[in-house]
Amino acid sequence: MKKILLTGATGFVGSHVARLLREAGHDVMAIVRTSSQDNYLRYLGIKLLYGSLEDPLFNKISQQIPDVDAVIHIAGIIKARKLSDFEKINTLGTANIYALAKKINVPRFVFVSSIAARGPNLAGFSEAELTPVSVYGKSKRAAENLLLQEKKGPKLVIMRPPVVYGPGDRETLMLFRYFEKGIFPMVGNGAKRISFVYVEDLAKILVQASLNPQVGSGPYYPEDGSCGYSWHQVHQVAEKIYQKKIRKIKIPLTVAKVAVSFSELYSKLKKKAPMLSRDKYAEMKQDSWTCSVAPCLKELSYSEPLISLQEGLDRARQWYLEKGWL
Repeated sequence: MKKILLTGATGFVGSHVARLLREAGHDVMAIVRTSSQDNYLRYLGIKLLYGSLEDPLFNKISQQIPDVDAVIHIAGIIKARKLSDFEKINTLGTANIYALAKKINVPRFVFVSSIAARGPNLAGFSEAELTPVSVYGKSKRAAENLLLQEKKGPKLVIMRPPVVYGPGDRETLMLFRYFEKGIFPMVGNGAKRISFVYVEDLAKILVQASLNPQVGSGPYYPEDGSCGYSWHQVHQVAEKIYQKKIRKIKIPLTVAKVAVSFSELYSKLKKKAPMLSRDKYAEMKQDSWTCSVAPCLKELSYSEPLISLQEGLDRARQWYLEKGWL
């Protein structure tokens, strides 16, 4: 049995990681906000530590943490009312968590970054010359840089997942609602490519990375083994799942940009983070967000079969239907 400290445990990915760790018999502690919905974590038997990523001291928390074998840091934001929040939460918050891990002598630190920290893999792309195109991506890359500059402290493992989907995800739920209506909205001509990972696979990979002392620092790209799909291929998968024709609605980038303006205005009036933003548009207009999981699987000696996009989307849809989300 290992002792794992987890952040982001009340979120989409973190809740799956928490469940897998407990099912495997590990002792799990989770740093959560006092305002978090933590009933599920209590049900799992997870020790809750109340704190904030924005607290650089964590004095009270550090005194409550016994010897820990690894930290899995998932907490962060993917959308924000103010762009400065990305740096505050994703960059400085990550530095604060790493400082806590260093203070309590944790040997391993698994950081869930994002493919956005790398940027799109355009012609002439080089891993050595990263080009994040969004403030979100830059905040994740800045966090990576801060941790990589540390000379002492926990061994760092960087994970850069692409699009994560599956049971419990509210970000891709809108797509399923369109599919149910027989509509497939598609920005551009459908040739843009993107990689996906099913949340259960990502959670398993994160757990194994926290337990395997042989894994390197990465960065690793947990995806479903396909190395990406065009939106035309995603459309074909959707039609197979629904067993009906789904109409493609091609949205020109100019129209998408106008939609972003309305989304930001609406969200400003509602005082919440926009679903569509200029920052997200900077990512949407790129031609390729693909990656390969092969190095990750090799380093982790990971042999479990990965969930295909068709099986994963079908599982997600069934879950949404059972929960009444669709």
